[in-house]
Amino acid sequence: VFPNGLCAEHFNVIRNSKPIWIIIHINHPREITTDFAENVKRFRDAGGIVLSQTVLLRGVNDCPFVMMNLFENKYIAHRGLHFNKEIPENSLLAFKNAIEKNYSIELDITISKDNQIVVFHDENLHRLCGVKENIEEMNYSFLKELKLYETNEHIPLFTEVLDLVSGKITLIIEIKKHKNIGILEN
Repeated sequence: VFPNGLCAEHFNVIRNSKPIWIIIHINHPREITTDFAENVKRFRDAGGIVLSQTVLLRGVNDCPFVMMNLFENKYIAHRGLHFNKEIPENSLLAFKNAIEKNYSIELDITISKDNQIVVFHDENLHRLCGVKENIEEMNYSFLKELKLYETNEHIPLFTEVLDLVSGKITLIIEIKKHKNIGILEN
């Protein structure tokens, strides 16, 4: 079971490969043993990217104190570290701000009409872009031209965010409901 089953040979393969992403599933801090933490650190030091998902379990981890102990740092920037309309939510600028403060980032992904994975929370573009269209009905060539809250920030591709984050902080990714969501399985 990851990460305890990894050995030096595995870390060499990881170092010599394209970035390898792994999602770990932890529901309580007591599941994080010393060996587990050391192997996660080795995996990250070898260039691997670790994401964590957690399920809320009543009476086990359903309090803020327990949940916060699952993360390396104590702050999570919800939709990035945004500020009113000056630094829009789910924008590259909001994510840069969070990275500078070493905050984990929660973000939302959905899919455009042409199957591009984009970072955006709402089902439609009205609140952030002033356009009365649904995001899943627009091609990314249209979406990338839109400005978030009339700033210079645009709707980023998920790959842009991954390049920016580059394993520096923890990402918490919410996959929004979409008719073509199965494309994420490929």
